[in-house]
This record gives sequence, C-alpha cells and structure tokens, in this order.
Amino acid sequence: TEIYTLSLHDALPISVTATDGTGAKGSVTFSMVVVKSLTTGYHGVSGPVHVDLAGMCMDDNGDATTNGTKIQIWSCNGRASQNWLFEPDGNPGGAGTLTVHGKCLDLINRGTANKTKTQLFTCNGGANQQWLIDGSDGELFNPISGRCLTDPGGTTNGVPLWIGRSEERRVGKECRSRW
Repeated sequence: TEIYTLSLHDALPISVTATDGTGAKGSVTFSMVVVKSLTTGYHGVSGPVHVDLAGMCMDDNGDATTNGTKIQIWSCNGRASQNWLFEPDGNPGGAGTLTVHGKCLDLINRGTANKTKTQLFTCNGGANQQWLIDGSDGELFNPISGRCLTDPGGTTNGVPLWIGRSEERRVGKECRSRW
C-alpha cells in the first residue's frame, strides 16, 4: 500500500491486480484525478463543431427547436444554429451530451448501424444521445454504436450528418467531425 498526496487537477495512474481462489488473475489500470467538485471543476464547453471538410460545421437545420429536426453540414457562419454545448455527465473523460437550444444531438430511432442519421431531440439520457470527445483533434464518437459522427462526403450545405465506421470516411483522421 502506498499513500500519495495529490493537489487539485493532478492525475495519478492506478493499477489494481486481483487473484481469485482458483489462481486466475485480472488487472485494471485507470487514472485518478482530484477536483473540488465535479459540478464546478468539470464543466461544459460550447462553440461550433467543425466537420473535416473545408469550412463546414454541424448545423441545426433552420435554427429549429422541434424534435426530429435534421442535423446537417453547413458553411461555418457563427450563428446560434452552430453553437453547440458539450455537457459532460460528471465523469472527466467520459461521455456527455451535445445540445443546441436545449435539445440533444440524437441518433434517429436509437440506431447504432452504419449511416444512422442524426436529429435534434428532447434530451432523455439515452445512449443514443451520448458522445465522447475523443482523439487529439476532439473527434465525436458515440460509445453505444462504436461509431464516429461523420458525413457522406462533399461540401454541399444541407447534407445530413450520420454515424459511420471510423475507417469508412477516413481522411487522415479517425472521424470527420471535431470539436
């Protein structure tokens, strides 16, 4: 047993190995981070979500607030329809929701298949509304589907966003969207 003193925001890697009565072993490694409060020490960020295409951003079609509104690519313009908020669920490095106008980025019909389209929908805590900001470029990844937020290609305003395998639309990055 070792005792460490951590300051706020220090990270300490922890490894635990356990052996059961049959001699089988298992281990896990994780990092422990110290913050005063997850409510005040870990907070959301907002701004545009850039699609890995020249000057394109994730956009709430028509700046709407209606359930079922298509989420699309559109030329980055700084308008409210492109000001998304990533709100972590209280676990540093874990999944959270992406919202605009108080509604969540949602996978239609709780889909997990390749090419499932996205929509705006009332936040309900579903796994189809959970996103990770992943990788060095902040790519968006839905953990339940195991797929990245991406687009079918091209730079035409109004093209819907969907989820896809990271290797399908690979252009030098794991995913085609980034925070």
